[in-house]
Amino acid sequence: MPYPFSYVSDLENDKLEQLLGSLPWNANAWAAGGWIDMLSTSIKFNNKCFDFSADKMETIWSFLEYNINSNTGLWGNSSTTIPDLLQSVNGSYRILRGAYAFWGRPHPNPQLAIDTLLQYANVLPLDNILNLTACNALDVVYPLWYFSCQSNYRRAEICDLASFVLQRIIDNWIGSEGFSFSLIRISSFGIDHSGSLKGCEMWFSIALTCASILGFSHELEIHPKGIHAILKPYSST
Repeated sequence: MPYPFSYVSDLENDKLEQLLGSLPWNANAWAAGGWIDMLSTSIKFNNKCFDFSADKMETIWSFLEYNINSNTGLWGNSSTTIPDLLQSVNGSYRILRGAYAFWGRPHPNPQLAIDTLLQYANVLPLDNILNLTACNALDVVYPLWYFSCQSNYRRAEICDLASFVLQRIIDNWIGSEGFSFSLIRISSFGIDHSGSLKGCEMWFSIALTCASILGFSHELEIHPKGIHAILKPYSST
């Protein structure tokens, strides 16, 4: 990386606080989470590559942990409708990856978040999640992996879900093509999805995440780098 991310390095702390407060947490938690992911990842690389201070993360963590939804353990509004849960789950995945996993920081309430994610998987069955996009599956599986590093709460149910997803991935390999982004060749929207680089890189990452939950990721010759890296931050308790 030849140059630092100047937007983040030049951002004054009071401006950062204003930015965090202005993000569309209730209306578009997915976009808000994307901003947190971008800021946190940029701070991480600036710190790693250029020895810049990471003090801004304290401001971000303070904001996130003060504003986490006490009903869901995620970020976004408290609604349990499918569109709102989709926003909250997907936005929280971005937050968890950039602001927590990359920094080895534990989530403040993993058990409540696990309850919400498993409820979400029941409200919107995994058949439907997998029939949408790899994003929707990753946004459920990755947080459950991260929380399972921190807590054994509802461990058997998390493993059952990981086993189900992994089997669906195996069953939907397209010969000589790989995986389509939606996994199902003909989606519920009537779109023909052929295998793609995007589909392959995401579903291989999801497969590794499921294997990590189940305890045999070391047996797979898959080692994602960058945003899909599986960096175990702490031991289960």
